[in-house]
Amino acid sequence: MQDVVYKDPEAKQNYDVDFTNILGDADTTLTGEVAVATKTDGTTDSSVIDTLSKSGLVLTVPLKAGADGEDYVIIIKATGNSSGLIGVASLEMRVRVEEIGNF
Repeated sequence: MQDVVYKDPEAKQNYDVDFTNILGDADTTLTGEVAVATKTDGTTDSSVIDTLSKSGLVLTVPLKAGADGEDYVIIIKATGNSSGLIGVASLEMRVRVEEIGNF
């Protein structure tokens, strides 16, 4: 089951994916990392993902922007440097404006 993250359109937050249990034991780092966001209408939207970063087998996906009320499915892939195995993770990002207090 994929994780679900709620995010305000103005917020920027990181989502970490740990590929340790997905890739081979010999792998020490990731190669060929990619994250693709798809909107509910089936179109991709690169504006909601910032530059990926990695540390060992953990990939950090910075989530940003997004249209209020839109849901995005984000597919995250990375390859183990030694095994060549490809790990895949998915995330659902729901963008909602949070109204706090009475106006």
